[in-house]
Amino acid sequence: AVPAPRAVRHARAAEPDAAAVPSEDRGRFVAAGGAAMAEVAQRVRGAGIGRIAVLAASAALDSGEAAIELARALAKKPTRVVLVGLDPANASAIKLMSGEPSAAGLAELADGSASFRDIIGKDKLSAVHVISPGRQPAQRIAVLSSPRLVPGMAALAKSYDYVVVDAGRAEGADLEAIGEIAPRAVLLADEPGSTEAARARLDAAAFDDVIVLAGGRAGAIDAEAA
Repeated sequence: AVPAPRAVRHARAAEPDAAAVPSEDRGRFVAAGGAAMAEVAQRVRGAGIGRIAVLAASAALDSGEAAIELARALAKKPTRVVLVGLDPANASAIKLMSGEPSAAGLAELADGSASFRDIIGKDKLSAVHVISPGRQPAQRIAVLSSPRLVPGMAALAKSYDYVVVDAGRAEGADLEAIGEIAPRAVLLADEPGSTEAARARLDAAAFDDVIVLAGGRAGAIDAEAA
């Protein structure tokens, strides 16, 4: 099991196959509003989703803020949650959660200079554990290329009920690698064109399930599937 600030020794159940998620629930849109992140967290719990990537359809949307909100919403129940910062653009926001701006993170894990024991911190405002992008965050593709990442994320999935990954923009040749470590996604949406293109890229990268947040923030789940 992955060493952590608290004892997290209980193994979680394996995630269900994509077929276990009802087809009518896949790709559900979420409208702008105040309560949606709690509803997204409820859906994640109900579907048995353990590893989920938060991605943005455009540069105008903040995947880091949404990932923090989702992790904290999941942690309101008595569950073990870890937030993993994969996007170097959001390093500062995630480091502020634990109050450790100089903490090692994924970049150091990827280059072999730190172990999980060195990089797992604790959110000041919730029970969420935090892994930042690193002291000098590497580019997303460089971290994903590390042979240490996939087995490390698998170990996290065994030690935590939920692994929330701030994955940044929903574009690039590394989307398939993101899908390997976090096979479900929350896509922050803005303009229809960019959202449709981003959704197509996630589908091509074989993500099992995509929840779309309209306006990039939380709201009530719409009745129509994407």
